[in-house]
Amino acid sequence: MDEIQGHKPLKPIQTSRNGKRSIINNDDGQPLSPLAHVFHEPGSNLYVIGIFGSKTKINPEEAKPKLINGLLQHPRFSSLQVFDKESGKLKWKATELNVDDHVVVPKLDQNMDSPDKFVEDYICNLTKSDVDKTKPLWDLHILDIKTSDSEGVIVYRVHHSIGDGTSLMALLLACSRKVSDPEALPSIPVMKNSSLIKNSGFWSVLQLVWNTIIGVLLYVATSLFLKDTETPIKASKRVEKNGRRIIVRNVNLDDVKLIKNAMNVTINDVVLGVSEAGLTKYLNRRYGELIDKEPSEEKNYLPKNIRLRAIFYVNLRPFGGIKVRAPLTFQFLASINYTVQVAGYLNYKVFSNTTLWFSNVPGTGDEIAFCGHEISYYAPTCYGQPNALMIHAVSYVNKLIFIISAEEETIPDPHQICDDLEESLNLIKAAVLAKQHVKDD
Repeated sequence: MDEIQGHKPLKPIQTSRNGKRSIINNDDGQPLSPLAHVFHEPGSNLYVIGIFGSKTKINPEEAKPKLINGLLQHPRFSSLQVFDKESGKLKWKATELNVDDHVVVPKLDQNMDSPDKFVEDYICNLTKSDVDKTKPLWDLHILDIKTSDSEGVIVYRVHHSIGDGTSLMALLLACSRKVSDPEALPSIPVMKNSSLIKNSGFWSVLQLVWNTIIGVLLYVATSLFLKDTETPIKASKRVEKNGRRIIVRNVNLDDVKLIKNAMNVTINDVVLGVSEAGLTKYLNRRYGELIDKEPSEEKNYLPKNIRLRAIFYVNLRPFGGIKVRAPLTFQFLASINYTVQVAGYLNYKVFSNTTLWFSNVPGTGDEIAFCGHEISYYAPTCYGQPNALMIHAVSYVNKLIFIISAEEETIPDPHQICDDLEESLNLIKAAVLAKQHVKDD
């Protein structure tokens, strides 16, 4: 989320003179990539799921044609994944797509008692199931119900083999338009060149080589035996099929920038610091509940020498100026594509031996309309992983949005994690303001 130099517009989608879609499916008949195969292995069968909050009442009949002209520009959204007997691998096969098979519009009671809880439960139920494999592996749900922060909710679900979070974000933004200019595509962040790339001297190269060696050793050790401490947020075995609660919390991006500037750090530093502080508060409370009948937030219940690691996802392909900096894991998986099962097993071991996933990416600075509906927030995350907790942070206009994806048996109170994250941000902000006040005096 750091080193943002500016924004550049997305490229427009090309259409023929008569306005009809013109799609050449270059993937038709091609095998899935090694990484896409891994996403079908047990413990790595992942789905990207995202939530759009709409500022206006959702009109499904208005949204569907825009979906056709947006999502379906990517041929994988109109392709099946079929088993090829000759190669023994899955391959893409183009198919006629009926949008009504993928767009779900349930009839809802507009006077229900708790719309927010209904939406949370609805999404949780989605995380307990897979998309029907006899059709392209995606669907979209339009929930025409007013919640506390939106007039309606759009939920999309896409199998991770279709694309990663970055490519799907780019595609979803391509389906959107600026609110300020309905004909214009939203801008995407452009990243500055890495200081490591600029300072490619001997010591920088040596540091890169050393860190790479350490990373490889830790990866191998984690896949074989190195496990995190069993804590209240560490998942037990085989939780990947359990339901997950997905909670969204918006905070003020200006508060994050205030802390960033005052401490001369990056936005990533602030997000990670807030996340560490929030998780510390949450873990301390959970340990306190195990020890005291009436735990005190002022008392430290945390045991010493906790090993708690997060898997941090880094984009490996150029997107909006982001450079390829750490292709080791991808190249490793590609090098063993002759046995996807081995790659899937190693992935599962690394995932299950660590505690949580973490991801933060910059979003667009423009207010956008998705499929003709002005968006108040968007919240991408995923499910299907053998970890109990994922924290995702994404920026949108003047908001920083925390998305918690929590396995509901291990973490029964994910709203509390959001509360602790928000409170930690406020405490850090208050400390910064107090320090500035002292300097001014």
